Amino acid sequence: MITGRLGDLYGKKLIFVLGWFWLALFNLVAGFAPNDIVYDIFRALAGIGPSALMPNAAALFGTAYPPGPRKNMVFAVFGVVAPRIASMCEN
Repeated sequence: MITGRLGDLYGKKLIFVLGWFWLALFNLVAGFAPNDIVYDIFRALAGIGPSALMPNAAALFGTAYPPGPRKNMVFAVFGVVAPRIASMCEN
């Protein structure tokens, strides 16, 4: 809810891009972690990235497509694919 509100305040696209940047940065840093504790900390911080991506992606889809069958299909596909992408980001 926090990142969705940040998207409302500062722009959905900006927060979406920052979410990808955050996820990539902390996953990269976690790859060079010297021990398990540091790795776990950076992976936990990387989890903030998908929390910024998902609500803002849904909001971007909502504004990109006019009401109708195509928008319904986009949200149906997003609903099926988004949880799998989020779980891949966490592993």
